[in-house]
Amino acid sequence: MPKMTDQMRDFIATALADGAPCLLATVDAQGHPNISPKGSVLVFDPEHLAYWERSKRMALANVNANPNVCVFYRNPAKGQEMPIGATWRFYGTAQVHDGDDVHAQVKARTVKAELDRDTEGTGVAVLVKVSKILDLRGNEL
Repeated sequence: MPKMTDQMRDFIATALADGAPCLLATVDAQGHPNISPKGSVLVFDPEHLAYWERSKRMALANVNANPNVCVFYRNPAKGQEMPIGATWRFYGTAQVHDGDDVHAQVKARTVKAELDRDTEGTGVAVLVKVSKILDLRGNEL
């Protein structure tokens, strides 16, 4: 199982503020793909990413239908410090959490700007068990 590094944690933590929010790729039950920006992505622990799902629209419906996801991080401004292409692709399996400890932990660690956009306070946490991490060229990290 791949382990996320401190560098990944730090860069992803500032992705929204850096103008480089992560993108979440999901697939619906019929196999149709969708990509959504997720400014709340964070490294939950060395084996998991997480994000605050505030819109509860297509990405959430897709995760509920098919939990296989890819989280894409790219920040050319950090290209000198990152692997080739200043890109990480995190592949994994998503699980929705609502009203449990994971929900509370993700909410507590979500960037304020994203929580402020959850005006009704009804967001849910999504935990992604990462099974593979690739750079832009497809090299496994």
